[in-house]
Order: sequence, then C-alpha cells, then structure tokens
Amino acid sequence: KGLAKRTEKFFKEKGIEIKTEIFTDSEQLDKKCREFCYDLLLLDIDMPGLSGFQIADRIRKYNNYVTIIFVTGCDELVYDAFLFRPFAFIRKSRLDDELNGILQRYINNVERHNKVYEFETQEGKTKVKAIDIVYIYTIHHNIYLYLNNGETVIIATRRYTLNQLEELLLQYGFIRTHKQYIINYRYIKALEDKYIILCNDTRLPISRRRTEIIRNQYMMLSRS
Repeated sequence: KGLAKRTEKFFKEKGIEIKTEIFTDSEQLDKKCREFCYDLLLLDIDMPGLSGFQIADRIRKYNNYVTIIFVTGCDELVYDAFLFRPFAFIRKSRLDDELNGILQRYINNVERHNKVYEFETQEGKTKVKAIDIVYIYTIHHNIYLYLNNGETVIIATRRYTLNQLEELLLQYGFIRTHKQYIINYRYIKALEDKYIILCNDTRLPISRRRTEIIRNQYMMLSRS
C-alpha cells in the first residue's frame, strides 16, 4: 500500500491522473491481467504463490507491451530480471532514492514512444507511431515496415534508404541487426548466435560481425 500511495502521489504532483490496484496474490493478478490491459506493473519479486519472475513470465506470453518494474530486497536478482524485459529494477533499501526517478523515466519513455512519423508510400502519406513498428526490412530495393498489428507498409524507396531510417529511429530504440533489418528492441524475445527471436516467434538473421555490438545495444536499451 505504501508503494501505491507513493506512486499515486508522484503522478498527482505531475498533473497526471492514474488509477491503481493492489494485488497480494499473484494468481489474482494473472487473472486480472488477462481481462484488463494495464500500462504499468510494479511487481514485488517475493510474492505469495508465484514469484514476481514467474508471474512476469506468464504475463509476457500474452502481453508484450505492459511496462514492468521489479521491486525487491535482493540486489543480486537484478541480472535475472532482464529475462522478462523489465523497464527498471527498484531496490527496497533505496526506494526513497530510486522510485521518483524511475517513474519520471517512465513518463519520458511514454512520451518518446508516442512519437508519430509520417512516411511517404506508394499510395500517399501514412502516419505511424514509432512504438508500433516491429521491424523494418528491405527486399530487392523495396523497404517495408512490419507493424505490431500484422500490417506491412511499403514506403517510397526513392524517398528513403535503410541507413537513413536507422539514423532516424536510433533514439527510439531501434537496432540495426543485419544489412537488411532494423528491429525495435521492445519486440525482441531472445538473441541467438545466428538469429533474433521476436515475441511472435519470428526468426530474423543477425549479422555475425556485429553480434557483440547488437547484444550490448540490446542490454543498454533494456536497462534504460
């Protein structure tokens, strides 16, 4: 309850109206998350029943977009947390020092993700949110945007190059993973030696010579 009150107080001071719910049972949280799409979850890793990690694993299987912030008294668990793509990790011992800063980062992140780009296509102009782009790829000099709703947008090749799009979207969490692909890090499920696995289980090739750079970029973005 104390964490919820502090969170409500922070958003109220920012002029942002929010609604909070408190769960003391992980199974109840899992059930509610299947019925309602939350924007932000602050998960205590040490919960009755399923642990915070276990419930996060369940939630990620049907909701790739909710922002997860882990709260724990065990500092050594921070590295295990990255498997579940959390936005941040708050130590209970430093709650007063870390909570407000992380919530401000969350607000900044939401504002940045809502950035809308206008692209020229063969049919005219179309507007797309950066966060809705799963990946960008090129085939035979054509450039495609694959969106999270399953739609593919073909953009005007003479207007753009993959290098230009890489530079344009770098600040929004996009990684050049291959000469033919740029991927939104939020949709990456796993990194393998030869492939990147997306949340929808799509497998895309990874550049061998840039594997280490790509892994470092992904880790940095996952912690931002």
